[in-house]
Amino acid sequence: MQKKIPYMDGLRVMSIFLMIVLHVCGYGYRYYPVNSSTWLVLNFFMSITGVCIVMFVMISGALMLDKEITIKGMIKQRVVKLMMTFFIWSFLYACYEVVSGIILRGVAIDTKLAETFISNLLIGRYHLWFLYMMAALYLITPLLRLLTIKKDHFEYFLVLAFVFGSVWKLLALIPFLSNVLHSIGYMLHVDFVLGYSGVFMLGYYLHKYELSENVKKCIHGFALLSVAITFIGSSMISMHLHQVYMGLFAYTLPMYVCLASSIFLLFKEHYGKISKGLQQSVSWIAPYCFGIYLVHDFFNVIFRRFTVPWMEKATIAFVLGVSLLIFVLSFIVIYILKNTFKCKRAC
Repeated sequence: MQKKIPYMDGLRVMSIFLMIVLHVCGYGYRYYPVNSSTWLVLNFFMSITGVCIVMFVMISGALMLDKEITIKGMIKQRVVKLMMTFFIWSFLYACYEVVSGIILRGVAIDTKLAETFISNLLIGRYHLWFLYMMAALYLITPLLRLLTIKKDHFEYFLVLAFVFGSVWKLLALIPFLSNVLHSIGYMLHVDFVLGYSGVFMLGYYLHKYELSENVKKCIHGFALLSVAITFIGSSMISMHLHQVYMGLFAYTLPMYVCLASSIFLLFKEHYGKISKGLQQSVSWIAPYCFGIYLVHDFFNVIFRRFTVPWMEKATIAFVLGVSLLIFVLSFIVIYILKNTFKCKRAC
């Protein structure tokens, strides 16, 4: 049995809360004028909370790449279970869409509704895309583990992933470079190091190896710069275009990778210094984070109906308060499902 790593619990709980904040802000983000105070508050949260996706992938990489597991075991224990969970919750959300459509919007019961249900079932709720992506990473995990045996091979892969999967994407946002880099990228086809495999591996690297103090300082410095670039950049471009610009919110851009790396290192180095009582509380909540991720959007939908008018004067305290309430309610539901109804496999 894999030894429990306390700081991973801290990262997991913080990441799930940031994800809820991201989804609370995401709904009204597109509908307010880009020069309004409400939009700036929401844009601030959108700029920093996107890091939660990278952190989830890094946590998974740190834990999965450290395990000895056969290909058969990986498929059976991880991929199949993950996809079963996806279809259970995708079914529940698809049913909600059908029922709410019929009751609230008067949608007709016909073949088009059936097609919509099937589409929603297969594609899943917007936040369930993460399960498809993780299933793909689990499928190639046995291959990625081979690259971690030798440190130089490991680091070479990380460099390639950062250059082609992160920096390249950022440079491609520059208008006069966009078409050229997309064309070159299409010809290069370096697909092996694209996507989330780089940050998946990065999580394990940061967990396994100690970095020099100078490297850590550079990462923390770039992390602070990244927050400023993402917030100020997205604000200025949106105001210039007179519409929301989300190009800087791609999760694998260097800004989020640097910010996630900085947070990961801070937790690894300093989490053990916080009180044991707080660590125990966090470790108690951590096993329920996956379930909170799955169920939280039901509460998000409910709160949208009641809080959208209030969002017009959104403050940092308001956003955090609503997010915390959704977090608590989601935790209660998952706690009951796991401990009373024994639905452990589904959440």
